[in-house]
Amino acid sequence: MCNIYKRKMIQINNINFSQKTIESIQIDGGDVKGIEVELHNNNFKLTIIKNTNETIKEEINDINFIHKEAEEEEPEEEEPKEEQPEPEEEPEPEEPDEPNEEIITLDKFKGILEAKVDKKNTCKTYYRTIRDLYKYFKYNDMMDLLSKEKEIIEHLEQKYKTTSTLKNKLCGIYKCYTLLNIESKLLKDKIEHYKITQSIKEDKKITKIKKQLKKQTQY
Repeated sequence: MCNIYKRKMIQINNINFSQKTIESIQIDGGDVKGIEVELHNNNFKLTIIKNTNETIKEEINDINFIHKEAEEEEPEEEEPKEEQPEPEEEPEPEEPDEPNEEIITLDKFKGILEAKVDKKNTCKTYYRTIRDLYKYFKYNDMMDLLSKEKEIIEHLEQKYKTTSTLKNKLCGIYKCYTLLNIESKLLKDKIEHYKITQSIKEDKKITKIKKQLKKQTQY
């Protein structure tokens, strides 16, 4: 039990009249020169002497005490700390997959020709034509070789001067394009051009023969 006497500028803690003890005296103000204390059975006299020699007397009886149970101080609850979100790991950039394009070599293309072209002689003619281009341009992949259609046409035009032969060679090359599902308008137009040229030459030749035969019959 805690015995407290509090009045104005004076607070006295734990006065025990039976044992005639005092735990502490607290006086507000800094102008106190001294304190005189007298403690009897049920009476307590306190004299405060100020620096100005002014005295303040206080008399306390047992009945003036405030009996108070010592209160336990409750621990202050700490506010929960906000959990800082862990930084998200940035995903590493994925390397783009390289296109898995299968190389079509000359031998592999030969197998495609043999499987798709029924006539053996025609198949061999197509193969010889594409083999000559393969060796001339030195491409290991047929797809790379056939992407050079303009160069292929120019090469064949320089090598073959006969219209019919040139047309047949171009037709053989165009067959290779169709087997690999490659579109070539340039090559197709060139073949059509030589077809017309060949047809004109043949018509002229036929007309010439007819004229010669007509002359012979007149004699």
